Amino acid sequence: MMSKPTADLESAQLQEYARQLLSAYQAHAPRPLFAGPSVPALTTGYAVQRAYVALRQAAGDRSGEVSGYKAALTNTAGQQSMGMTTPAAGVLFAAHRCQSGCQVQIKDLALAIIETEIGYRLGRAVTAPVTLATVGGFIQQVLPVVEIADAGFVNPNAAGRAMVGADLVASNAAAGVYIVGTPLQAPADTDAVGIDLYCGDNLLGSALGTDSLGSQQAALVWLINHTLAQGYPLLPGHLLMTGSLGRVQLARPGHYVARYRTAQTAPAGDFGSVAFEVV
Repeated sequence: MMSKPTADLESAQLQEYARQLLSAYQAHAPRPLFAGPSVPALTTGYAVQRAYVALRQAAGDRSGEVSGYKAALTNTAGQQSMGMTTPAAGVLFAAHRCQSGCQVQIKDLALAIIETEIGYRLGRAVTAPVTLATVGGFIQQVLPVVEIADAGFVNPNAAGRAMVGADLVASNAAAGVYIVGTPLQAPADTDAVGIDLYCGDNLLGSALGTDSLGSQQAALVWLINHTLAQGYPLLPGHLLMTGSLGRVQLARPGHYVARYRTAQTAPAGDFGSVAFEVV
């Protein structure tokens, strides 16, 4: 992983904050924000994220094995809430990967929220920036995915400053457990994908592929090129998640299923589904 500038904090401070974030993760506790009243630079947030990822990898076990990357804040409202004008991104770890039918324990996350998403599995390594015209050549498979993100933060901080984008990316963009379903067929147009999320028989919400940046391909291009710029490798088998679709839901105990359609008029579940239990 290539080194990047440490922006407006000294390296020792970055490392200490990364260790605090790692300790919060290990304790399933809310993550601290950057200290002080000043708004930290976004570049500083990503520098801390890279330090946090390096600490996870230094453990030498599956907890630090990178399995892909995720986009966040892929709609205007989310960006504005964090004082951002762009999406954000984080790193996925193999230790947090589950298959459809799994059980997720709320106690393992500080504040569990449910996000329906679309995932893209890389078929070959990406080593240079992609475009809308070239990105499809790197995708091996499109998958239904649900993330149980961890939105637990100590917000505001001790100085009274509210959370901003740099705090989010420093904490690895609230990455949590992600649950992968089995696709029954590939959608011809991922923008046309429709998703219905149920808890039991109750419909919690519906979503469309265009809920992320208005275009799945645009979100995918942004995520790939941003990941390369951060110095992370993009390898065959890595999963790319292009951001939450529809309204996020607070995770409460129950049996859930997200049914994915290849198009708005297609039968529910013809693309695939993701089932899980929250306890």
